[in-house]
Formats: sequence, C-alpha cells, structure tokens
Amino acid sequence: MSRPLGGGRPWSEQKRNVGYNGRMKKQIGSRLGLPHVLDVLKQVCERKILVEQACESLGVAKTRLYELRSGYLKARAAGKVNAWRPGMSGGNHAGP
Repeated sequence: MSRPLGGGRPWSEQKRNVGYNGRMKKQIGSRLGLPHVLDVLKQVCERKILVEQACESLGVAKTRLYELRSGYLKARAAGKVNAWRPGMSGGNHAGP
C-alpha cells in the first residue's frame, strides 16, 4: 500500500513549507534590492516578461505581484516612481 500524497499531512502543513528557504522573513525590497524589484515591475508593465517569470524572479505569488504592480503603476502615474517603495505584505502590522 502506498503512502497518501503529502505523506498524510494536512494540505495547510504541506504548503506552509513549500519554497521556504529561510530568507523570506525580510521584506521584498531588502531581500532582493529595490532596483531589482523596480526593474522587474517595469518589465511586467511593459510586457517584456511574463507574470510567471516575474513571480519567480521576485519569489512572490501572483496576488502579491499584482499588489506590487498596482502600487508601482499608481506611483508611475503620479511621476513618483523614484520615491515608491513596496509596502509590507500580509500579517498584522499594527503596533501593540
């Protein structure tokens, strides 16, 4: 008899550790460097790279990429791309 997929662990536990290599605790700007993030977002907006390629390059899911892209496009429309910084993602960021 074969083991069930995922070793019998619940799906929530299986996906929790997928792709985590210890570096994901830092925010994207400090993890990858702001110039890289801006360059990838610019390429996505100009359709020079695919969304999947951008997600892989930044180490984020499509949902997070679209959040970043939205903020980037707003800054670009306002002429403030150089001042734009990626916001914090997920979790409770409220102070105590």
